[in-house]
Amino acid sequence: MAEQHPKQDPAEKRRNHRHSVSTEFRLGDEGGVGAIILDSANISTGGAFLETEILFEIGEELDIHFALDGGLEVTAHGRIAWVKTDHSGGLPPGMGIQFVDLSDEAKVGIHEYLDHHHD
Repeated sequence: MAEQHPKQDPAEKRRNHRHSVSTEFRLGDEGGVGAIILDSANISTGGAFLETEILFEIGEELDIHFALDGGLEVTAHGRIAWVKTDHSGGLPPGMGIQFVDLSDEAKVGIHEYLDHHHD
């Protein structure tokens, strides 16, 4: 199966600096129903890419919980922006999540984390 990306200007793809992280990401609906746990991703202040073969539908909304080095606990509401279903291009399958509700404190904390951790 091919990648499923909505049409997007390539310049918009990386408007936020990203950093690879290995931490536990908990995903689920508001009630925790269907929660899954993933531990490999890259993040930015705008969203995250989670490496997984368990894929949600594009447009699906979910709650996201994760922690970064330094003790920052992040809770956000996100939307599945795109999914990658195969290993093409040397990249693993996974899904891109856009943060649609992220506190200012979490944005600042993620930004500071990214400033101090470079790939």
